[in-house]
Amino acid sequence: MHTTQAPGRIALVLLFAAVPAFGQAGPWVKQAPIPSAESIMAVHPLSATDIWCSAAPYPFSHNGHIAHTADAGVDWDVTELDIGGVSAVFFLDTQHGWTAGGAMRHTTDGGQTWVTDNTWGSIYDLFFLDTQHGWACGNGAAAYYTTDGGLNWAGVVTPAGTTLSSIWFQDALNGWTVATGGQIMKSTDGGQSWTLSFDAGAYLSTVQFVSPLEGWAIGGSTFLHTTDGGLTWTPATVPTTTWSHAARFFDTQNGVSVGEAGSIVRTIDGGQTWTTVRPPGSGPLLWDVEYGDAQTIVCSGGAGVLLRSTDVGATWSPIQSGAWGIVGNLDAHDSQRAWATNQGGEIVRTTNGGRRWERVRVTGFEMMADVEGIDFIDANTGWAVGNSGAAGGGEGRIARSVDGGATWMTQLISSNTYFRGLLALSPQRAIALGVPSSSQSSYLETTDGGTTWNPGGPQSTNGIRDAWFGSTGLKGWLVGDDIYHTANGGATWTVQYQSPGPLFAAMDFADENHGWATGYGGFVVHTVDGGLNWSQQDVGAPAGTAIMDVTAIDAQNAWVTGWYGFVATTTDGGASWQREDVPGAESADFECIEFVNEEVGWVGGNYGIYYRDGTPPCENTTSYCFAFPNSTGGAALMGFSGSCNSSSGTLVLEATSVPDTLYLFYFGPNQAEAPFGNGFRCVSGPLTRLGPPRPASGGVATRAMIPGDYGFTPGDAANFQCWFRDPAGGGPGFNLSDGLHVVFD
Repeated sequence: MHTTQAPGRIALVLLFAAVPAFGQAGPWVKQAPIPSAESIMAVHPLSATDIWCSAAPYPFSHNGHIAHTADAGVDWDVTELDIGGVSAVFFLDTQHGWTAGGAMRHTTDGGQTWVTDNTWGSIYDLFFLDTQHGWACGNGAAAYYTTDGGLNWAGVVTPAGTTLSSIWFQDALNGWTVATGGQIMKSTDGGQSWTLSFDAGAYLSTVQFVSPLEGWAIGGSTFLHTTDGGLTWTPATVPTTTWSHAARFFDTQNGVSVGEAGSIVRTIDGGQTWTTVRPPGSGPLLWDVEYGDAQTIVCSGGAGVLLRSTDVGATWSPIQSGAWGIVGNLDAHDSQRAWATNQGGEIVRTTNGGRRWERVRVTGFEMMADVEGIDFIDANTGWAVGNSGAAGGGEGRIARSVDGGATWMTQLISSNTYFRGLLALSPQRAIALGVPSSSQSSYLETTDGGTTWNPGGPQSTNGIRDAWFGSTGLKGWLVGDDIYHTANGGATWTVQYQSPGPLFAAMDFADENHGWATGYGGFVVHTVDGGLNWSQQDVGAPAGTAIMDVTAIDAQNAWVTGWYGFVATTTDGGASWQREDVPGAESADFECIEFVNEEVGWVGGNYGIYYRDGTPPCENTTSYCFAFPNSTGGAALMGFSGSCNSSSGTLVLEATSVPDTLYLFYFGPNQAEAPFGNGFRCVSGPLTRLGPPRPASGGVATRAMIPGDYGFTPGDAANFQCWFRDPAGGGPGFNLSDGLHVVFD
């Protein structure tokens, strides 16, 4: 992960472009979950597209994150902060922001640097009126205030007696705070002292005033409304399933509340009526909600959830990529369309090469269930299998999709098999694999699209983990305790290779002769004669590494992955293997790997999904034009990495020797050399910007682009340049790089 730690007073922000997540050294980049897999405890949009959020990990011994997007989640910049998490974030404008949780920090440069003000923990809410006056609250019934922008904070114990959950000030003197025990308190001296106004005797999580007289105190199923400045509080009627953890009003009429199990209710008539727009059970718990403008609302919650509404809360869409939990299985139709399994009854899918992974709840899998296997026979038809971890005592589940994974239909619920794997052979034929209970089969097959599932396969004490069949559907192999083979479509099975001890985990064949099987303890075997003979191969894994998956491209090329961040490839049929490091995943336990060709694929595990595009880099490029020196002392020069392939490549543009200020890349059809700012404009014709401006870090600016997204075809050419702010350079306050001419292939 491209993040920075902040052990001292200053935390420097390194860019981590999430979707697309490119720019790291080497061919591997993280694609999901982005911006965080942790609970996103707070969110603060400055506009419909400019959004900040903060994440607090569990357990709290891990580091928290602060994340920012300027384009509604297309790209994310993530900063890793100290141990303890970041449970609150507040931005007054694009430059001035504050965070709290394991420590209290502030920024005056849009998050490029963070100053640690103190190491006070357990702060749950922040509120600022201006750049100087701010308040916070948290554990120990304590409220805090600052009059110097957060450099110094003073603490005050309130009469609540329980944790303070929310704080709000109308002006520099008058403010409110509420406690989880139901106490509503008021201050008239800027937070230096507090008096009890009302005791609701029930959980409260939010307080807000929309005018000096009108306000709300909300939590759980308690929605209290005042129109007389808090002298009296009147309960509002809400849907019976409502349990609020956060609420926010845009004005006197429009408000929204989020809470337990993904539930959302809203009002458009000043709280006279509240309507459920997302019932409980729609997703993970939601912790926070804020308005970006009159139409746009953003909420956040557990398991990295970020939702955005652009219609005043009527409908919601995710703006994060990927889901929480372990990625247990991957399947890809091509370089653009792929699927992955997750915990929490979800799968994720992508239709754009992983630039965004969409979360989808699989029908029949509740939130305590795990989806363990997924396989699509084409871009539309596929199955998912897994197991319930709640009601039913671990029931196995099978579901089918005919629209690329967008929706699912439950086909089987079984109390006898713990499903682990899946193989789709045609739109009508599929095999579900697992670990049986009692004497039940670990192999269920359908030949009618899933209407019926019939037992079959060999007996394997520890179940069947993986399978492969040839194109005719007659020759096939299974792995479990041993390697099993059929030559008659599964009517009969024989043990073809008996394991010397390790349990097998996965297998894959390039054709009916060449295949690999992998397992625990670094165990890998290979065949070149359809399994008549199997030979052990050393893939170079550390001792004790479980090799959890293999993907065979052809007779010579294959990939394996496993625990301890292990990924390796062979280009000579396994005679030798080369390990590849996955940045940020050195300690990951990888569970699955899927490649669509020798260079392009994904790996997944407990750290999420990582993508590799090793397509040969651009060769037909030329630098041109002149770059004047800027305030760094050097001239900004264009560079690049990645691919110029117009159909599936990713080109990463780079400019070095730029100041750590806002920059953007753009391109056009023609070259130029015209004075502009403190430099030259090197591109002319219709210009296209590549995303919104973003801050450089360490003197480097980067931006990834998919050439095909901009309509480029083989032989097309474009001219690129980087523009950046440079107030320290004097004059107009901005400068430019040289130009880069690229011909796409």
